Amino acid sequence: MYLPPFKALKGRFAFLLRHKRTCLDCGFLTIQGTEVRPSERDMLADRESASMPGNAEQTDCFKGLWRDYSGVSFGSPLDGVFDEVKRSRKSCPGFFQHEYGFTPAQHLDRQEQRRREQVNWKIARLGFFAGVLGAFLGSFLRDLPHWIVSLWRWFKMP
Repeated sequence: MYLPPFKALKGRFAFLLRHKRTCLDCGFLTIQGTEVRPSERDMLADRESASMPGNAEQTDCFKGLWRDYSGVSFGSPLDGVFDEVKRSRKSCPGFFQHEYGFTPAQHLDRQEQRRREQVNWKIARLGFFAGVLGAFLGSFLRDLPHWIVSLWRWFKMP
């Protein structure tokens, strides 16, 4: 079977292709407050899908970071959901990669845990570099009186 060159490369090197980060990749995507399963994510990804998850118009962000669509009229109730799900979340402050089997509340706990770990590593690095700087300054200041005496003698010479 013949595959065009791009399709052959796409299948073989899929990890090299840039993936647009959307709400479908986020762990906080919910329908009526419950986790959206992978099959439902696939349905929401395709606007022309024959079937939609139950209560798809109730799809929302667990963190409440979506726009408010109340009072806005769309062609159908799902148009606002589709637009929001497809929007790029590259700079979304609440984005957290979806991990199968975790609820949005568990994703929130995991995000907080990773944030704490990052802060702890920053503190450890800061402590290390402060120690190195302190050791360097200590060795420099230890010899400072000898340098002052040497300079005094040099200036004092007739």
